[in-house]
Amino acid sequence: MIKGDNLWVVWKTDPHNGGVSSTSALDSDVLLEICEAETHTLSEIESRGLCQGCPDGKCLLPFSLVLMLRYRLSNGFDLSCTDLIGEWPTIKDQFTQELVECVEDLKATFEPGKALNLTSCPTGFYPSVVDEQFGADNQVVRYSSSYFSTGDPY
Repeated sequence: MIKGDNLWVVWKTDPHNGGVSSTSALDSDVLLEICEAETHTLSEIESRGLCQGCPDGKCLLPFSLVLMLRYRLSNGFDLSCTDLIGEWPTIKDQFTQELVECVEDLKATFEPGKALNLTSCPTGFYPSVVDEQFGADNQVVRYSSSYFSTGDPY
């Protein structure tokens, strides 16, 4: 699915403390901004017929931290961005630990040219949702991405 002409948005948190950001894409306010931007982007590409999606003309949701959060909550796909992020504090610690475990497993088992084994990862995970510095020793996500399927999947 990751081929063709697709839209890949990269998010960078603002640097502080001598150029090193202490703000994380896992912070509620940042996740809210990402969610709202994804919602707006989906609306635009749907209105222009530029996305891969369902027969009803709706686009597939982008692979992102927001998608992972929606999967994590039983009613996540029915929630507005504000309501979704309102639920975030109740699962943030556990979700972050699961994400750390996933990334550490990926770092330990990755082999170029071989398929990724992401069984320890949260549903909807794609490696670009966290930056290369994220893991057990650093739980600040400074870079993340949202991958929109807008091109021909073949």
